[in-house]
Amino acid sequence: LFSLRIRAAKLAKIMSLECTQVLVRLTDLALAREFYVDKLGLEVIEEYPTMVAVRAGSVRFSIFAGGKAHGADEDDPPSTMMLGTKDLDATMQELSSRGIEFDGEVQTAPGFMRYISLLDPDGNQLYIAQYLGDPLHGSKLAGAERE
Repeated sequence: LFSLRIRAAKLAKIMSLECTQVLVRLTDLALAREFYVDKLGLEVIEEYPTMVAVRAGSVRFSIFAGGKAHGADEDDPPSTMMLGTKDLDATMQELSSRGIEFDGEVQTAPGFMRYISLLDPDGNQLYIAQYLGDPLHGSKLAGAERE
């Protein structure tokens, strides 16, 4: 039993996976840069003629030219990203002042998060979310109930 615990601990160290990078293709890199850098305020890590990489917390977003635009009326956008904030209302106010238009009203997942949706220039869906606790604990958050 002891050797199984040691093996499990070693395997856990080897298999500790986390999201470090997201790749997105957009049709117009200049519009993508304006949206993600100038409007959302994400920090540029590096930039080339066909790619701009930005930092969103501890995740790198690598945005490449050459993607396909998607209509805002599509039921299933090709990419969905969630960006976290500590104060959703203040963040929405700041983003609105930068020209960001939100898609609908603030929604709530009781005991988990408050969030709002928006679309990037190619119709990829983004959410700005204020977590009400650690998002890695899901329904274990205080007062959370599954509907």
